[in-house]
Amino acid sequence: MAKPHSHRTCAARSAVQVSTPLHSAQNAFPRYLIVHGAHDEAVPIERAREARLVLESRGASVEYHEHRVGHKVSAQGMQEIKHWIDKTWREC
Repeated sequence: MAKPHSHRTCAARSAVQVSTPLHSAQNAFPRYLIVHGAHDEAVPIERAREARLVLESRGASVEYHEHRVGHKVSAQGMQEIKHWIDKTWREC
């Protein structure tokens, strides 16, 4: 039997759910990536930590990274995002 969705659909669903994990946690897609700045003043690090705990408590697979930056993505964070997208794409 064929998979019910294409690779493109899988990647799109992952991207949407990465941006809104708490809103979609009840029907959690099995993979999430959270990359957050430890010194973020706009969205406190506690929000990212809480999101991770909520998602994991509902059975979601979460890859989590904190970096010593503010409200931005570090170069290392960009590499982690690229790696996660590549890995997720291959696994769909």
